[in-house]
Amino acid sequence: MTDLTVDFAKLAKDALHVDDDDWSSDRQIDAENLFFNEVEKVLDAETFAEFENYCLKATTEERVEEALRLLQLHTQGMKS
Repeated sequence: MTDLTVDFAKLAKDALHVDDDDWSSDRQIDAENLFFNEVEKVLDAETFAEFENYCLKATTEERVEEALRLLQLHTQGMKS
């Protein structure tokens, strides 16, 4: 069962580097991995596989933004 209390906005913010020194730091990579692991728990397998393909050529910022967009679509679908 998915924990819907996950604060994806906070995880997304943490996943982004705060400055040039933070880019690819252990902190940033761990935060990014945590964010995407939580996203994977929510999205269906097909959507997440398509998202992974998108990620191959996207920046960290683009990946986080797309994940948040997909989460929003998922949430809207749950309300329908």
